[in-house]
Amino acid sequence: MKKLPFGVALIATLVIIEGILEILAAFGMFGVSTLSFFATAFVLSFALSMMGMIFLLIFLIELAVGVGLFNMEKWAWVLTVVVVWVDLIMDVIAVIIQAVSFSAFFVSAIIPTAILLYMYQGGVRRRFTR
Repeated sequence: MKKLPFGVALIATLVIIEGILEILAAFGMFGVSTLSFFATAFVLSFALSMMGMIFLLIFLIELAVGVGLFNMEKWAWVLTVVVVWVDLIMDVIAVIIQAVSFSAFFVSAIIPTAILLYMYQGGVRRRFTR
Protein backbone atom coordinates (compact mmCIF):
# COMPACT_ATOMS: atom_id res chain seq x y z
CA MET A 1 0.00 0.00 0.00
CA LYS A 2 1.27 3.46 -0.89
CA LYS A 3 2.10 5.97 1.81
CA LEU A 4 -0.57 8.64 1.94
CA PRO A 5 0.94 12.16 1.84
CA PHE A 6 -0.39 14.52 4.50
CA GLY A 7 -1.60 17.03 1.89
CA VAL A 8 -3.61 14.38 0.05
CA ALA A 9 -5.14 13.21 3.34
CA LEU A 10 -6.05 16.80 4.19
CA ILE A 11 -7.63 17.43 0.79
CA ALA A 12 -9.52 14.12 0.95
CA THR A 13 -10.84 14.96 4.41
CA LEU A 14 -11.94 18.43 3.31
CA VAL A 15 -13.67 16.99 0.23
CA ILE A 16 -15.60 14.52 2.39
CA ILE A 17 -16.56 17.29 4.86
CA GLU A 18 -17.74 19.42 1.95
CA GLY A 19 -19.75 16.44 0.71
CA ILE A 20 -21.42 16.13 4.10
CA LEU A 21 -22.36 19.81 3.91
CA GLU A 22 -23.77 19.19 0.42
CA ILE A 23 -26.04 16.41 1.65
CA LEU A 24 -27.25 18.64 4.48
CA ALA A 25 -28.05 21.29 1.85
CA ALA A 26 -29.86 18.63 -0.20
CA PHE A 27 -32.02 17.65 2.75
CA GLY A 28 -32.72 21.33 3.38
CA MET A 29 -33.80 21.82 -0.23
CA PHE A 30 -36.05 18.77 -0.05
CA GLY A 31 -37.64 20.07 3.15
CA VAL A 32 -38.17 23.57 1.78
CA SER A 33 -39.55 22.18 -1.49
CA THR A 34 -42.07 20.11 0.45
CA LEU A 35 -43.19 23.12 2.46
CA SER A 36 -43.30 25.35 -0.62
CA PHE A 37 -45.47 22.81 -2.45
CA PHE A 38 -48.28 23.63 -0.03
CA ALA A 39 -47.63 27.39 0.10
CA THR A 40 -46.60 28.39 -3.44
CA ALA A 41 -46.65 27.29 -7.03
CA PHE A 42 -45.61 23.82 -8.10
CA VAL A 43 -42.80 25.28 -10.23
CA LEU A 44 -40.94 26.65 -7.19
CA SER A 45 -41.31 23.35 -5.35
CA PHE A 46 -40.03 21.46 -8.38
CA ALA A 47 -37.05 23.82 -8.79
CA LEU A 48 -36.10 23.39 -5.13
CA SER A 49 -36.40 19.61 -5.44
CA MET A 50 -34.11 19.65 -8.48
CA MET A 51 -31.58 21.75 -6.57
CA GLY A 52 -31.74 19.16 -3.81
CA MET A 53 -31.06 16.41 -6.35
CA ILE A 54 -28.05 18.31 -7.67
CA PHE A 55 -26.69 18.73 -4.13
CA LEU A 56 -27.23 15.01 -3.57
CA LEU A 57 -25.33 14.17 -6.76
CA ILE A 58 -22.48 16.49 -5.73
CA PHE A 59 -22.38 14.74 -2.33
CA LEU A 60 -22.01 11.34 -3.99
CA ILE A 61 -19.24 12.59 -6.28
CA GLU A 62 -17.37 14.26 -3.43
CA LEU A 63 -17.67 11.18 -1.24
CA ALA A 64 -16.28 9.01 -4.05
CA VAL A 65 -13.44 11.46 -4.72
CA GLY A 66 -12.55 11.67 -1.02
CA VAL A 67 -12.37 7.89 -0.73
CA GLY A 68 -10.46 7.71 -4.03
CA LEU A 69 -7.92 10.23 -2.76
CA PHE A 70 -7.45 8.25 0.44
CA ASN A 71 -6.78 5.18 -1.73
CA MET A 72 -4.45 7.18 -4.04
CA GLU A 73 -6.54 6.37 -7.13
CA LYS A 74 -5.49 8.13 -10.35
CA TRP A 75 -9.11 8.86 -11.33
CA ALA A 76 -9.55 10.71 -8.02
CA TRP A 77 -6.52 12.88 -8.80
CA VAL A 78 -7.90 13.65 -12.26
CA LEU A 79 -11.40 14.41 -10.98
CA THR A 80 -10.04 16.62 -8.18
CA VAL A 81 -7.96 18.64 -10.62
CA VAL A 82 -10.85 18.97 -13.10
CA VAL A 83 -13.32 20.08 -10.42
CA VAL A 84 -10.90 22.63 -8.98
CA TRP A 85 -10.18 24.05 -12.46
CA VAL A 86 -13.93 24.30 -13.15
CA ASP A 87 -14.39 26.06 -9.80
CA LEU A 88 -11.67 28.59 -10.64
CA ILE A 89 -13.07 29.17 -14.13
CA MET A 90 -16.56 29.73 -12.71
CA ASP A 91 -15.08 32.22 -10.22
CA VAL A 92 -13.35 34.09 -13.07
CA ILE A 93 -16.62 34.20 -15.03
CA ALA A 94 -18.38 35.55 -11.93
CA VAL A 95 -15.84 38.38 -11.78
CA ILE A 96 -16.15 39.10 -15.51
CA ILE A 97 -19.94 39.38 -15.33
CA GLN A 98 -19.52 41.36 -12.12
CA ALA A 99 -21.45 38.91 -9.98
CA VAL A 100 -18.67 39.10 -7.36
CA SER A 101 -15.96 41.63 -6.67
CA PHE A 102 -12.34 41.01 -7.53
CA SER A 103 -11.40 41.00 -3.85
CA ALA A 104 -14.00 38.29 -3.17
CA PHE A 105 -12.62 36.29 -6.10
CA PHE A 106 -9.08 36.70 -4.81
CA VAL A 107 -10.03 35.33 -1.39
CA SER A 108 -12.11 32.47 -2.81
CA ALA A 109 -9.33 31.49 -5.24
CA ILE A 110 -6.64 30.99 -2.58
CA ILE A 111 -7.59 27.45 -1.52
CA PRO A 112 -8.32 26.06 -5.01
CA THR A 113 -5.04 27.52 -6.27
CA ALA A 114 -3.16 25.96 -3.36
CA ILE A 115 -4.83 22.61 -4.08
CA LEU A 116 -3.82 22.78 -7.76
CA LEU A 117 -0.25 23.73 -6.96
CA TYR A 118 -0.01 20.84 -4.51
CA MET A 119 -1.68 18.26 -6.76
CA TYR A 120 0.55 19.20 -9.73
CA GLN A 121 3.77 18.69 -7.75
CA GLY A 122 5.71 15.90 -9.42
CA GLY A 123 6.10 13.80 -6.29
CA VAL A 124 2.40 13.98 -5.47
CA ARG A 125 1.27 13.42 -9.03
CA ARG A 126 3.50 10.36 -9.49
CA ARG A 127 2.03 8.65 -6.43
CA PHE A 128 -1.33 8.39 -8.19
CA THR A 129 -0.46 5.58 -10.58
CA ARG A 130 -3.58 3.50 -11.08
